[in-house]
Amino acid sequence: MPMPRFRPACRYGRGAAVALARALRAAGLLVVSALAPAVVAAGPIDLQDDAAFKTRDGTTVRATVFRFQASAVRMQVLPTLGLLPQGTYQRAGLSIEDAVKVKALARLSDGDMLIANGGFSGAKVDRPIGLVMSGGNAISLPDYSVQRGDPASACPALRVDRPRRSGVLCVDPQGQILVQHLDTVEFESCVDAVQAGPLLVEAPGRNGICEQQTGDRAYLRTALCTRKTGAAAVVVTLDPVSLFDLAQWLAAPAAQGGLACDAALNLSGHTSSGALLRKGDAKAPWRKFGDGSFPLPNLIVITERAARTGVRPAAPARVLVPQQTRRLAP
Repeated sequence: MPMPRFRPACRYGRGAAVALARALRAAGLLVVSALAPAVVAAGPIDLQDDAAFKTRDGTTVRATVFRFQASAVRMQVLPTLGLLPQGTYQRAGLSIEDAVKVKALARLSDGDMLIANGGFSGAKVDRPIGLVMSGGNAISLPDYSVQRGDPASACPALRVDRPRRSGVLCVDPQGQILVQHLDTVEFESCVDAVQAGPLLVEAPGRNGICEQQTGDRAYLRTALCTRKTGAAAVVVTLDPVSLFDLAQWLAAPAAQGGLACDAALNLSGHTSSGALLRKGDAKAPWRKFGDGSFPLPNLIVITERAARTGVRPAAPARVLVPQQTRRLAP
């Protein structure tokens, strides 16, 4: 049985979208799947700003979902220092809410553009924790200190003692978006990458978080979800949620109201969680989702592949990944 497709959504009101869909269907221009509502979205990045799900205790969590096909977009990981003029925001990172002011970002594409928070920062907010690759350049090296967990644990997230560093988002030269364990990534195959975690959903679609895992508090979250079909989604929660409850929703089948992710990675959260979306052309206004007030060392930028694109901002440094760190030793 084929996997259900992500439900399309659009930025317009539900009534206007349904009316437009009816008109298109009447004209024979729209075929509606039984698994998807009759709505239309222009451009490759579809917005659903009214998503919601229930936690174990019955609490409703609101979320925004940005859906796209990997083949229709270009995903980049951009260090924030490479986006800013010399002396600006130095050693301070860049927040989602301030990213809207950065002209270098706005010039990256004249089509659909989504900017989301990336990975975690260290003692200084402009210094990432773990691997960051941008345009084939390694900005920071992988952090393997996660490997001191309990490999025999039945709980995937407890097999390492630092689950926030246990996964990697990798974009390969063909534009495929991959979510993988740190110990399975071949870094030479990544053009852009960021180390984060934990893996909320492990392939093929299993919840990677333990229900009774200690320290799993509710925070605002950002996650990246991938499907075997090439579909992907960025999720920003508007209410605090535990990792387990978020993972349950991401892994749940579409028929049960979930996103049916085959794999999903937790990115930085709390007040750093957020996204900016610009639909249409470069003159369209930006819309902000989530908090996005805390500065970040890197951003995930998704642009329309078919649109005219600008020059990728220069990376702040060029650090080659040593051969011995490219693959985890057995």
